[in-house]
Amino acid sequence: MYMLPVVLPRSTAAGTEAFVDSCLLTLLTAPLVWWVIIGPLRASAAAEKMAAVAQIATGVAHELRNPLTAVKMLVQTQRELPDVGDQLAEDLTIIEDEIRRMERSIQTFLDFAKPQAPRRRPTNPTDVVRRTFALVEPRARNQRVDLKLIEPETPLTVEADSEQLLQLFLNLCLNALDMMPDGGTLIVESQQVDKLVSISVRDTGRGIEPEVLSRLFQPFVTSKETGVGIGLAICKRIAEAHRGRIRGENLVQGACFTLELPAKS
Repeated sequence: MYMLPVVLPRSTAAGTEAFVDSCLLTLLTAPLVWWVIIGPLRASAAAEKMAAVAQIATGVAHELRNPLTAVKMLVQTQRELPDVGDQLAEDLTIIEDEIRRMERSIQTFLDFAKPQAPRRRPTNPTDVVRRTFALVEPRARNQRVDLKLIEPETPLTVEADSEQLLQLFLNLCLNALDMMPDGGTLIVESQQVDKLVSISVRDTGRGIEPEVLSRLFQPFVTSKETGVGIGLAICKRIAEAHRGRIRGENLVQGACFTLELPAKS
């Protein structure tokens, strides 16, 4: 109303004035309505949805863990029998490996449902990457994937929970290996730019599927037949708990995930 004399000439018709007045009112109030009402409602709905998903995940995980433990113990007992044949021993080994894989998936659900607050201490992220490489090296060797670590000239330090960073890097490296079943290269590079420590995980695999790329880090979004789609959501949560951020993108060949954390001053 107060702006009409400024934007319209005095000879403007009353109908035109009313139309322009309504447009100006909408432009002025829409951001306020979004900020005060709609935004908080959407955030609350998202939080309730995540809480429901977490509750279901916890219940399912606990229901599956006990019978899996019992089955694994029986398998291990059978393997230790003196008269077990070679073929049966091999079959039991496969069964036990699959049970362990299921247990890892269950633990992923529990990590997602009940996140732990990070215990921050001065940490060199490159040291954590070395530990990660030690864990994935046997699988990388079997897949003929070369592991390369590009270290900075000066050691980097961040305030972080080293175990949570290990979980983050392990998720990223395992995802990268999934994309390179027939060989390739996995490169992790660390560097500091201004007050940020940046760690990139690059692979030479087939890249991120287009339908997944726009929804990266959302729970239960995956293109893998055996994946549950929680690993990247956990990575995002860990990054944000450390006052950092993580992003993913496709390269000319393969994909790159970059974690940025505040450097320790």
